Amino acid sequence: MLPRWPCHYWLISSLAVPVSFFLFLLPRLGAQPEVSGYEIRRISVQDGLESQIITTICADQQGLLWFGTQSGLYSFDGYRVARLKQSGLPLPSEYVTDLVQINTPSQALLWIATQAGSCLLDPVTRQIIPAATLGLPDSLLRRCIQIEKRADGSLLALGKDRLFQLKPTKSGHYSAQDLLPVPQMIAPKLFVDPEIPNVAWVMPVKNRIYSLVQGNLSEIAIRQEGQKPTPVEGILQFIPTGNHGLVGWDHVRNLFYLDQSRKIKANPDSLKTLESFLPGVGAIDRMLKQKPVIRCHTVLEGGQEAYGTSLGLFLVYRKTSLFHVIEPLVEEEIRGILADSSGRWWAGTYTGLYTGSAPGGPVKKTNNFTTVWDFLPVGNDCWLLALERPNGLITWNRTSNQVVSTARVEGLVHSAKMSQTLKLCQDFRGHIWAGTYTGLLHSDPGPAYDFRLFKDPVTGGAFNQAFIRALLHDADSSIWIGAQDGVYRLIFNKRKMRYEPDPKAPYLKNSVIIDFYQDRTSNIWIATRDSGIFCRQKSTGIFRRYDMENGLSNNATCRIESSHNDQVLWISTHNGLSRLHVPSGIFHNFYEESGFPGHEFNAAASTTFPNGTMLFGGVNGLVSFHPDSIFITNYHYKTIVSGAQVYDNDTKTLKDLTLQDRRIHLGPYPQYLVFYWALQSISGQRR
Repeated sequence: MLPRWPCHYWLISSLAVPVSFFLFLLPRLGAQPEVSGYEIRRISVQDGLESQIITTICADQQGLLWFGTQSGLYSFDGYRVARLKQSGLPLPSEYVTDLVQINTPSQALLWIATQAGSCLLDPVTRQIIPAATLGLPDSLLRRCIQIEKRADGSLLALGKDRLFQLKPTKSGHYSAQDLLPVPQMIAPKLFVDPEIPNVAWVMPVKNRIYSLVQGNLSEIAIRQEGQKPTPVEGILQFIPTGNHGLVGWDHVRNLFYLDQSRKIKANPDSLKTLESFLPGVGAIDRMLKQKPVIRCHTVLEGGQEAYGTSLGLFLVYRKTSLFHVIEPLVEEEIRGILADSSGRWWAGTYTGLYTGSAPGGPVKKTNNFTTVWDFLPVGNDCWLLALERPNGLITWNRTSNQVVSTARVEGLVHSAKMSQTLKLCQDFRGHIWAGTYTGLLHSDPGPAYDFRLFKDPVTGGAFNQAFIRALLHDADSSIWIGAQDGVYRLIFNKRKMRYEPDPKAPYLKNSVIIDFYQDRTSNIWIATRDSGIFCRQKSTGIFRRYDMENGLSNNATCRIESSHNDQVLWISTHNGLSRLHVPSGIFHNFYEESGFPGHEFNAAASTTFPNGTMLFGGVNGLVSFHPDSIFITNYHYKTIVSGAQVYDNDTKTLKDLTLQDRRIHLGPYPQYLVFYWALQSISGQRR
């Protein structure tokens, strides 16, 4: 299916020998109207359509958009509208009624249904393919005027007077079964129920529809309700409503509901309108300043919707602000962030400590504490703050905004940097651990915190590891320590009441450790400064690495937050934000153009609220977002070659080339070759 348009298009002209190479930027087709938060592209007679009454829409496997009209079949590559030429390539009729992509073991075909029957098209070569490719007789295709896919992989084919079922076989072909006769209709519509198996609807003009249940066809009369009934002009399409119901509409946008029991209810006097279910309809109405007939609707990849109307094809994309910038903190470098239980965030910068509500609201500077790297609630509305400078560790009452005490650090006279604290952690006994630039501190619980240098319990020597930015209290009561030269683990032995180094330590030798995160299955995720992220499997102790070769936006990582029950991880880096879908290992990256105030994030600067909203801080401010608001697609965007031409020496003109078997056949010594191709792009993603 299609990603969000517009795309970027280039024309390349090149040749073998001699070579004349040049690059042109082509203008895009039409304008991009912006109506109340929507981007809209319209394709109509001004773009070469002989009829702007759109009857059906389909996107093929390569991402090319196809749409049928009452006067022919067209394709759209994001730049040019091209009609499928009739000369040498006859369709059963110019009135196209349906388009469906059919996959075979060797290729993806386009099933084209018209008022006079169907045919199969190879969308790459644009050649008609015999029905035998699907194991079907040509006589069957000539009878079919619409086709629908069912959930079990079979197809329903509507003929002029009969209904057929096509079931896939192991060979990749289809076997045809004559289901039952149907009444002859004018412009019928076939619809397969997405919620209930073996249920379909046939919707002719006027006030009747037919339900197909378990092979039985039943006629249902549409009764009007309300004070001002409007004559039914035929239901054009059904769409799911989101509550296991279906809604359809007619030519004048009367709505008809199918509830969960699939009983039809007409309710034209309801406060709900078609725009309630298809918001893009209102944007189209406002752009045209009139209401076209909405004949068909489909959702494409990238959050785009395609509307086939009586006034052309409309591609509608709703613009959303995915990431919200905390404006008062733009140009502030964010260090530590905390989200409290009351729904407020706290952020330390080089100029002070700030607080605000998520995701918006006023921002207040609470005091002049500078470079607060970490926050640790210690009771009575007090927090222990880790400051890079100047005082190291202080206890602060956030209600009174008073410093309760300043922690004493044993051995401070030996190292001034020992007071520059980067990370805090509390174990199951209430003991507090503090990582600094030059070592690891720990303190017994109590109102006054007296920190002392941690010593190796085996050798009695100092734990001489520098730049301790990451600490984690494991669910098994051990302590993970991230230092400048790797990962260390201290195991607490309850019987001996002493800490022992893990015999497998150190891990990740020579990697600078920035952050730890423990997921629901007790796996440990590790962010590093130059090696990407690692996952230590709890069951095996094996480490798995993810870096730029796997899709990570940058190997200099900062913080790890999680969403969707740890199925998704969000990793801030020095070049954008990465989203990792853990089960598939697929990354999606977001950069400054996605709405960040800068591309570089900071260590220690992230937090998640109880409602799932996230905050990430960087060298140029703070952004917030909710993971559910970020649209993600796993569609692999492709370059679409939509045409090729070669210079003809005899006629001195450019001659169109036929792309057969995905190859271009050239004569000897071509002067130059022209390709038309499209680079697809989606907002918020760099490719």
